[in-house]
Amino acid sequence: MTAATEQQRTKIKAEMGRILESSAFRSSPRCRQFLQFVVENALEGRHESLKERIIGVEVFGRKPSYLTEADSVVRVRATEVRKRLSQYYAVEPHTGECRIEIPSGSYVPQFRMVDTTAPAEPADPAQALADQPPQPLLHPPPRVAGWLAAVVLLTGVVTILLFAAFRSPEKRPVEAAADHDEKQLERFWGPAIADSKSVLICIGSPMTYTYTHAWHKEDAKQSGIDPGVALAWKIEPQKGQTPGGAIVTVKNQYVGAGDANLAVLLSALFSRFGKATEFRLSDETSYGEISDAPTVLIGGFSNRWTISSTNKLPFVFAEHNSIREIDEQEGQHRRWALPQLHSDGKTNEDFAIVSRLPDSETGKFLIIAAGISGFGSRAAGYFLTRPELLAKALDQAPADWPKKNMQFVLKTKIVDDAPTAPEIIAWKVW
Repeated sequence: MTAATEQQRTKIKAEMGRILESSAFRSSPRCRQFLQFVVENALEGRHESLKERIIGVEVFGRKPSYLTEADSVVRVRATEVRKRLSQYYAVEPHTGECRIEIPSGSYVPQFRMVDTTAPAEPADPAQALADQPPQPLLHPPPRVAGWLAAVVLLTGVVTILLFAAFRSPEKRPVEAAADHDEKQLERFWGPAIADSKSVLICIGSPMTYTYTHAWHKEDAKQSGIDPGVALAWKIEPQKGQTPGGAIVTVKNQYVGAGDANLAVLLSALFSRFGKATEFRLSDETSYGEISDAPTVLIGGFSNRWTISSTNKLPFVFAEHNSIREIDEQEGQHRRWALPQLHSDGKTNEDFAIVSRLPDSETGKFLIIAAGISGFGSRAAGYFLTRPELLAKALDQAPADWPKKNMQFVLKTKIVDDAPTAPEIIAWKVW
């Protein structure tokens, strides 16, 4: 079908719903999202969206500039979706009025309407047989039949060998690696995805300060500023000391930019998994809520639950002589600090801790991700959501790592006010 009437669109959507809820697709959130994306865009006539790069960005969270030649996640998933569609139509009882297919080499689905009107059965079976034209008997002599069978068998073998010989040798390893990385990502987040509760994303809220409205107006008046824009007037520190009564403490109103970026990355990831999320500020979240659902704690020094949940772990956040750092509590007792961290949050590098605790004290699956500054939190978000980064770390872990607690210490460099892809400088599995 190149175009669909409203009635046909309804039938196609109903068929897609049956496919998504079938045993062939129910266990794979990625395949479900891929199929839904291509079908809905095709029905809306947005064929320009059914390109490999756009699917990689919209469905799998890749950057718009990612190299499709090196990252074959879309091609691998499309192949899997085609296999699952074949399984669905081969196993499930098909009662729909259309059939959805994705041709090989294309991401544009085809919709084949099925004629459910069965031809009327003649009353007289003998008459039905009589109405059929005579069929010639095509039985070759035994020797010819054997020769034909041998030719068919030989042709099949040659076809298979030619296909294996001429298929691009570098495509298979790349596709296998991309599929492996995706599976490692899903294994890492498996307990959160499988839990019946929504994932609780608990973000720290740093203490901030501002001036009272009266002080703003008075300072603006002395500077000759229009009263209508007085509250937007910035009070410069060099004007002298500000009375303590003019300063107001602001609590539970803001989150750091790096923590917010990490939360957005996780939200997009769980959306791809088809998993619901709930966002809360740490000071407004009780321990009972954390122990009732799979939870991600974001933020180090600004999140009270991060500090209390990690104080007995191998790697912890600490502060010595007003310098914030990450300490190793056992073994080599290493320390990672930011002596060049400025008061405005600028730094040329940062460190972060990512903790995965399937056996946490809360009794629920717990992930803790935070940097010393916001740059580290953002880098931790890259680590937790990019399959190639996470799989590289997990491939070095013991085979039974999904059941164990683990921590990673990450290091990132800051270039043009943005963190680079983090590297692992220490880790522990127990």
